[in-house]
Amino acid sequence: MATLKSIVNKYLKDSDAYDLGVGDNANNIALLAFKIATQEGLSIYKLQDGILDEFEDETGVDTGNSANESYDSSNDLYTQTTNGDLTLISAAQAAVAVPTDVRIVVFEQDIDSITINTDLKAFASRDGGTTYTEFVLVDEGDYASGQQIWAASADVSGQPSGSSMRWKIRGYNNSGDAKEFNIHGVSLTWS
Repeated sequence: MATLKSIVNKYLKDSDAYDLGVGDNANNIALLAFKIATQEGLSIYKLQDGILDEFEDETGVDTGNSANESYDSSNDLYTQTTNGDLTLISAAQAAVAVPTDVRIVVFEQDIDSITINTDLKAFASRDGGTTYTEFVLVDEGDYASGQQIWAASADVSGQPSGSSMRWKIRGYNNSGDAKEFNIHGVSLTWS
């Protein structure tokens, strides 16, 4: 457990987030939402400033704009098809205000050994999917045996103004030498 840093009479900076455990708390909230959504069989678990989709069904995914994805309804997950790179895009979700910061948490299971940020990448959009910002995902540990939590935050203030939020997962290197993985859920939060 982290020791909290004193913030009395102080303006907080971005670098204080680590000392305050902000990233860990965001990951824990996403993991808790994932477990609740899984237990309750929810299609999309809506948070005040975000969403979590644990793929109970295809409701939260824009299947018309996704490509080379295969939904496994028995196991509530997405995987890439063998004929190309995966593009998995969420359905648009409305933010109350125009966000400037976003955080993504991806619940993933390796089938083959993958290199994060090379074989699997994540992106966010605040303008309905016209413009995306790439995350630099980091390993936040396992939530179950062999199932990883990948998470990152990004500044989207450089995107055109908007409040139509989407996440996008891309799987690369699937032509020829396939690198297979399963996506069990995705959380996107914003502020």
